[in-house]
Amino acid sequence: MDNLKKVSITKLTIGSYVEKVSKQLSQVKIIKTGWVKDKKAIAELKREGVIEVVIDVDRQQKEKKTLKKPDEKLKKRKHKISFEQELIPAKKIQQRLIATLGDTQERVLNNIPIDILALEKMSEAILKSVANHPHCLLCLIRVNTHTNSLIEHNIRVAVMLAQHMVFQKVNFSESIPIVLAGLVHDLGKLLLPTKLQRTSNSFTKEMNIQRQQHVKLTMQILKISGGAPKLTLKLCYQQMERLNGSGYPNNLDVSSLPKISKLFAIIDELDTIISGFEGNKPRGSTSAYQYLMTQSPEFFDPDLLQAIIKSSGVYVAGSLVKLKTGKIGYVKEFKLDTASSPIVHCFFNARFNHHIEASDIDLSAEFIEDAIEATINKSDNKLALEQYI
Repeated sequence: MDNLKKVSITKLTIGSYVEKVSKQLSQVKIIKTGWVKDKKAIAELKREGVIEVVIDVDRQQKEKKTLKKPDEKLKKRKHKISFEQELIPAKKIQQRLIATLGDTQERVLNNIPIDILALEKMSEAILKSVANHPHCLLCLIRVNTHTNSLIEHNIRVAVMLAQHMVFQKVNFSESIPIVLAGLVHDLGKLLLPTKLQRTSNSFTKEMNIQRQQHVKLTMQILKISGGAPKLTLKLCYQQMERLNGSGYPNNLDVSSLPKISKLFAIIDELDTIISGFEGNKPRGSTSAYQYLMTQSPEFFDPDLLQAIIKSSGVYVAGSLVKLKTGKIGYVKEFKLDTASSPIVHCFFNARFNHHIEASDIDLSAEFIEDAIEATINKSDNKLALEQYI
């Protein structure tokens, strides 16, 4: 008798014999049988929306070892272009991200498997954009954030993760599941009662416990969708763990958490603080960093926090700032080794309360005496930032 076993598409290996497709996204029935000869065959099944297959364990073949070819995508990302050159493709990526995450949210709310392959493709697009220019996409997304929704939070976290991966020169293919985790890590919150989707000081102990179920709900969403890369699953599951063991769901401590999970936790919390995503008043990135430093090393890794400051800047791209001369603008980018003196795109003067001709001011340039005086909460101002990017 055949030894049949159901496996998710993410766990299907080369050499497996597929008896039939047992779960798929599309309505058109997909019939695929035979041995999986290479990674292209698995990718083809993913493209066709296959989530789960039935394999014959007794007919498993040994995978032939082949020499690894150089990562062509990694080579391509070494070519950096200007902010202006990357801006147009970055806008297209933002539109695709919003559409893809919107479709994902709708699927979650209707208890339909999400399209993990589509999200992986968006992760690749984010990485390529950040490799072209490290700050353009994040600047665009922060400037164009309007509702501060869960979708926008997930996108910002994914882009900041991509920034760090590119800055640290992590292999392209190894970075994809990390960025993917940023896009999906909070999906479980959509299934919570509305009043529990964001934290509140008025929550009772029972309400806090109920809210913590969002991690397990995220894992369930990914499971019914055919799973996700192991690293993506790990990051989603450990996102709320803290170094002193006070986090959830397993109270893991510094000795049990891998470096990448510690990094993910900081970036997730950083965006939450800067954007005010969980309902608190938004803070500037400098204030957010200072707060996280007070929480280190009890909750967060101080060395990783410093590394994030180097990759994202003291003033993260897209931050609205006021200069000592009264000029107001958003942080556009910063040159290497000038993380505290960015290039600011100025378009308003607070002293005279009127718009000025938009221009870039490089605060790291020689003979520039101006400097950032404070960060500004854009929700407190009626400045249409999107008109200036």
